[in-house]
Amino acid sequence: MAVTLQKNHENLLREEVAAGRFASIDEAVAFALDHFLPGDLDDLAWLRADLDAARGRIAPGAHQTIADYRAKLEQRLSRMTSA
Repeated sequence: MAVTLQKNHENLLREEVAAGRFASIDEAVAFALDHFLPGDLDDLAWLRADLDAARGRIAPGAHQTIADYRAKLEQRLSRMTSA
């Protein structure tokens, strides 16, 4: 199979091979396909372990909900427009 890549993608693959992360461009493309294109894009269960691990690294209280963020943003905007 022959695939035509955009120049920036080709350059990225060549850089990865030159850096020694992959033995060949074919190996780099195979890795990317295996890791970044799941068989079923509607089922993201394969991502759950990574998301759970990331959530576990967030220190308690070090995050905020979207609702909290929006409320704080509304307060800031209100103070700016009332000044």
